[in-house]
Amino acid sequence: SKFLKRVQVITEKVTTVTKEKIHTEKEEYKFDYLVLSSGSNTPNPMFDNTYLLKTVEDAKLLYSKILTAKSVVIIGGGLTGTEIAGELCTKTDKKILLIHSLQRIMERQPEKASKASFMFLHGNAVSIVLNTRALEIKDGVLHISNNETIEADCYIWCTGISPNSNPLTGFPLNEKGYVTIEPTLNVTGLGHVFAGGDITDLKEEKCAQNAEYHGKIIAENIIRGIKGKKLIQYVLAKRVMVI
Repeated sequence: SKFLKRVQVITEKVTTVTKEKIHTEKEEYKFDYLVLSSGSNTPNPMFDNTYLLKTVEDAKLLYSKILTAKSVVIIGGGLTGTEIAGELCTKTDKKILLIHSLQRIMERQPEKASKASFMFLHGNAVSIVLNTRALEIKDGVLHISNNETIEADCYIWCTGISPNSNPLTGFPLNEKGYVTIEPTLNVTGLGHVFAGGDITDLKEEKCAQNAEYHGKIIAENIIRGIKGKKLIQYVLAKRVMVI
């Protein structure tokens, strides 16, 4: 609200979004154009001593726990799990174990990046277990898919994301709940509705860098739509990522 000039900022929980209106817990809003950018969440496993890292409050809770913990298990070796392991192994003296269900960490990245990250973590005393799924945490003990158990003071859950598409009614979604879009970032079949960020079905890494590119294309296309001009397309591209 301080830097978005000429913008009305409303902070209310959205309950339902249709092709014509947005319903919140307090009000109803109509629109000429709609941009869906509600992002994603990490599903909460609801296990004892298990922490997420998606919000500032998550970070505060996790920080408090890590101060007193001697051992930490990170469940999930994608970008988030790998980065957390890297932060902890270089800035704390905790015993760290990383568990990943696939054959290499950061499996969506080039093999060279996965290998470099693996060697970095291994060289900083992080234990890494691959091809192993976390099943449940019961009485403070983690049960994994090879019929073994692991006990730690703190578990950090980094097993992937799901789109925040629950309030959407009548919008085209794929089998995983992501909004399907056209190359112009219009929602499929809807010329006045756009989508950007994690909520889209684009086959690319879900990260802030890509969401910024979406925002620029969407803004340009709204202006073009108002002026009756041809919309431009978003081009998928491999971009440099810093891990």
